[in-house]
Amino acid sequence: MSEDAGDGDGDEDARGDGRDAGSGGDGESVRVWLVERDVDQRDLVTLTYATPDGERVLRRQHAAATMRTRGMDVTAALTVDPAELEPVADDATRERYAAEATRMATDNDPGDVV
Repeated sequence: MSEDAGDGDGDEDARGDGRDAGSGGDGESVRVWLVERDVDQRDLVTLTYATPDGERVLRRQHAAATMRTRGMDVTAALTVDPAELEPVADDATRERYAAEATRMATDNDPGDVV
């Protein structure tokens, strides 16, 4: 499994805002769900994870060859520090990300390879 994978415990709190129920205090983590996966002409994979409300996003880029040689799996969700997230600028993208994050959360456990 990828070093980027979330904790996989499925303990998202009942708030439904993506915050991980198992964390607390100042270092509270946020659960984000895979909403987009793109591969460009240079074989660079961009993974986009968003909060369930679509308001904040995390993008990670990896060379496809590196992912293959290291056996990196792409998981349905990650648990990350909120400081790693960026705001989503436009309404249409926020709505699309929220819908996809909701679908991923409904159809998958956080640690599922997708």
